[in-house]
Amino acid sequence: MASVRSPARLCGSKYHRPSTHFATISPGKLSNPRSASRSRFSRFGNFTCGILPHGVLFRGGAEAKIRRKLLVDGHIDTVIGLPANLFYSTGIPVCILVLKKCKKPDDVLFINASEHFERGKRQNYLSDGHIEKIIDTYQQRPESIERYARRVGMDEIEANDFNLNISRYVSTAKDEVAIDLSATHEELVEIEKRIRKSTTKHNAFLKELGLSPLPASD
Repeated sequence: MASVRSPARLCGSKYHRPSTHFATISPGKLSNPRSASRSRFSRFGNFTCGILPHGVLFRGGAEAKIRRKLLVDGHIDTVIGLPANLFYSTGIPVCILVLKKCKKPDDVLFINASEHFERGKRQNYLSDGHIEKIIDTYQQRPESIERYARRVGMDEIEANDFNLNISRYVSTAKDEVAIDLSATHEELVEIEKRIRKSTTKHNAFLKELGLSPLPASD
């Protein structure tokens, strides 16, 4: 198996260790630890990518060792989360893992596109606008886009035990609306006053008709 020497100027950081052998792990084999050590990146081009289930981003065991190896050697460049039900063969959400032979940035770009899609009759699909947004974000590598993308340093990833679960770094949850308890209490008191006033007025009519009054609210 031919080896590829990693340039020291790109791989000389704390996490990107210079080595005479390029990490021989293909993203297409990442979910199969037995074959991962026997596979390699394509010899054509400087990067490759694969569509994988989200489990490879956070499961333990052999997959965790492979994931850590790829991160420490500086090969995982971008993790892109896609919506569910995009493919005929499966309805589960998947991710795109972009790997490079030796990337310069000492971070990983996370793109959470799980909520950016169009609903079809039988399956969801990505519009041209959704695809362009993913591509633009990948190319520009912004520091952060709220609820969509974020560049995460290796120190933070290491602190999370090399867990690449996308929602850990880019949450799509919306902030809960803060409730003003004092204003809400005043509003409820005012509503209670109106109820009492209406009940008193209504009971006066019932009395004229010889009917039993409504019970007063406690």
